Amino acid sequence: MNELTLDAQNYKRKEAWDQIQARYYKETKNQHKDLFEQDSAYFRSLFEFFYQKINCCSSDRLFEVGANAGRYTKEFLKRSHKVVASDICHESLDILCKDAEALHIGRNLEIFKGDIATYRDQHPENLFDVIYCTHVMHHVYRVEPVIKAASDMLRPGGRFCCLEPNPFNLMWYIHVFLNPNKQWLVEKGILNCTYRKMMRAFKKCGLNRIEYHPIMFFPPQMINVFPALMHLERRMNKINFLKFFLSVNVFVAYKC
Repeated sequence: MNELTLDAQNYKRKEAWDQIQARYYKETKNQHKDLFEQDSAYFRSLFEFFYQKINCCSSDRLFEVGANAGRYTKEFLKRSHKVVASDICHESLDILCKDAEALHIGRNLEIFKGDIATYRDQHPENLFDVIYCTHVMHHVYRVEPVIKAASDMLRPGGRFCCLEPNPFNLMWYIHVFLNPNKQWLVEKGILNCTYRKMMRAFKKCGLNRIEYHPIMFFPPQMINVFPALMHLERRMNKINFLKFFLSVNVFVAYKC
């Protein structure tokens, strides 16, 4: 089988993958607030951890990959950060714009309807201090093109930060198969986001200084019902042998 045949097959697989992802988010766009927007002890703790690891200052320019309707975007905007929010689902970005306007935090928001590679090609002069994504990398066909585009768009010293489900945590598989709003075809990219695969992709794309921060032992349902578990959670996150089985991985990769 020659390279042209392989390229054509890969293109068809990627196109089919992207169509599945786009169709899911279009179908669930009106459920976004019910599915993702609840304020909870789990989300507050996870966001604060992620925000701390990103370590961005007020002058930093931020680019978000796969913003969806902006659950994380709005938290950055509330802290007066300038954010370019991108997504392939235009309807989700429309929801983000309306919410940001209603909350009076839209002044620092810029929208891009498309993927990160398209933005890079259309705006090669725009560089960022921080590029981040949350629960996005397992929805892309291959992680390397996303990381490569991010690397191209970072200033020297900038960082690409991503928060992803840990494939070695069984909770995610139980969650997908028991939750009627989840589909394995949409979520199966979690298998592409193992620690080793992500580290290899970062290095291949020129991001060689990499921090790895696993977090969250208990599922969100338990923490939301019993917020006091967060004290035990913080202790368990420090137990070395548990780190590869915690539910969420945070990666921070720097461009030197």
